[in-house]
Amino acid sequence: MDAQLEAELDNARECLLDTFDMALTYGDTDSQEAQTFLNLVTRMCEIKYDAIRNAKAAEAAKEARTLAEFEDNYKRALEEQAEFFDAKKTKEYKNFVARFKQMEKEHSASADAASSSNANDDMMIEGEICIKDPLTKMTMQNPVKNRKCGHRYEKSSIMNHIEGKNQPCPVAGCPNKQFITKKDLVDDILFKIQIQKIAEQED
Repeated sequence: MDAQLEAELDNARECLLDTFDMALTYGDTDSQEAQTFLNLVTRMCEIKYDAIRNAKAAEAAKEARTLAEFEDNYKRALEEQAEFFDAKKTKEYKNFVARFKQMEKEHSASADAASSSNANDDMMIEGEICIKDPLTKMTMQNPVKNRKCGHRYEKSSIMNHIEGKNQPCPVAGCPNKQFITKKDLVDDILFKIQIQKIAEQED
């Protein structure tokens, strides 16, 4: 599959997650409808599958000497690849759903944070929302989010942590074992606002 298309699909999934994050924070019930987002990511998985099939068919037909022969070979190659495709079994869909559910838990916990009297210093609502940097154990001031796993860190500490070194996510138990790169990290403005609100409630 074309590398540019794959990169654009990856970016589109990230945009969907960011949009859902904003909908949970600022939107109404309709904008928070989960199935709408899941339908969109399902379609993205189907687009990737179709692109791979088309690329394989084009490769199989490239030796044709005439346009008619190319079309016949291309069509035959597509038919040979025909099979039932379930987007929900793809790693892209599963990863999206995992991060999707994590967002729902975090926002649900955040909504209840003001009325909870049992939140400890490190976690809010039984550990659902961590407002402390996993490296320094200090409350984050400028949080960044790892695009690959959704975990958050204090920007300065994670940048120092990965500088010149191959480091995976420092959150204990994180299933993402890939090394963190600077391009994986994005400023999390909405979470920063949440942290500020929690701090105001504690004052």
